Amino acid sequence: MRQVHSIPHPKYVITVYEHNQKYQIKFEAGPMEQVYKIEKERIGSLANLEKLIDEDFFKEIHGHFTAMYTSLMAAVKRLEQ
Repeated sequence: MRQVHSIPHPKYVITVYEHNQKYQIKFEAGPMEQVYKIEKERIGSLANLEKLIDEDFFKEIHGHFTAMYTSLMAAVKRLEQ
């Protein structure tokens, strides 16, 4: 797997990797990360990949990160009790 691109964003670290004819898009926020895989032939270029990550997609990602953080904090709280 090799890093092929980074996408600047004010909230997330976004890194694009290439592996086995797929792009892997990794979003990082604090202690959490999400990775999405898509076939290179389906998406075409890195420019198209950036178009894929539109405002609606970011809203979905934010919702997943919020749920992940809530789950993590609930687990930590249970551990501390």
